[in-house]
Amino acid sequence: FKGKELGIDNPLQMTLGLSDGEMLYAVRYSTERNSRSLYYSDDMASLIKLFPDLKETFSLESRAVVSEPLGDNVYHQWIEVPESSILRIEDGKVNLFEFVPKFETD
Repeated sequence: FKGKELGIDNPLQMTLGLSDGEMLYAVRYSTERNSRSLYYSDDMASLIKLFPDLKETFSLESRAVVSEPLGDNVYHQWIEVPESSILRIEDGKVNLFEFVPKFETD
């Protein structure tokens, strides 16, 4: 990992989203262990109550992944992705896994 070799103490910070159209992956990680925030919705029904137009586009099995919670006083509708984690959403089911990059295990 070149950042460490170049004397950069904390060379990586990321929040990342990837999808193949069926599954959504989101990653929150930094070498400093203090990365930018990342949240996912606990369910779509709560969001549709706040934003009724969403029902035209999203099913109730959908989830939203955002950098900051949407709306006022809705923190109970958003769940923070823990530091150094991968979030996987498939068919409305949410799974969280620890994220350990290969360079940390070498």
